[in-house]
Amino acid sequence: MDAALSQYLLQAAKVSPILEVFVRFFATWAIVILAGLAIACTWRHKWHGVTALFVAVVAAFAINVSIGTLIPRERPFYTERTQPLFVPMSEKSLPSDHAALAFSLTGVVWFYCRRPRAAAVAIAVGIAIARVMAGVHYPADVVVGAVVGLIGAAISIRLVGRPYALSLHK
Repeated sequence: MDAALSQYLLQAAKVSPILEVFVRFFATWAIVILAGLAIACTWRHKWHGVTALFVAVVAAFAINVSIGTLIPRERPFYTERTQPLFVPMSEKSLPSDHAALAFSLTGVVWFYCRRPRAAAVAIAVGIAIARVMAGVHYPADVVVGAVVGLIGAAISIRLVGRPYALSLHK
């Protein structure tokens, strides 16, 4: 099922040159826009917000490296013998680093800023889907990466705390 869905989405991305451009962009560069959005929205909380972003990203990557070491999985284009839209530097597939980073940033944005929540979620989901459509991840890779990213954000919020302006008052 994982391989079949991955194949289907890769073929769908190759149907239209315009769709392929969007997939390439979201799979590679949208993470920069999301990081900029996250920094801009947490910047008004000074060290508190930026620290929360840093802790979330570090926690997500630490978990990602641990899972990747314990459960090595090759990328779909190695196992399925397909041609991806681009070849990433890393050979590991599970979990997706891009999805983990995107969802860790989105999780922090969710707790620190109200207005850009929908945009952050849309970009993070777009990144995850684009990584599968580009043929560099299986769907399970990005789902696990997203969960890891949200766990990283939860760890960050727990350690750094929520901003005073958004905390619930009794």
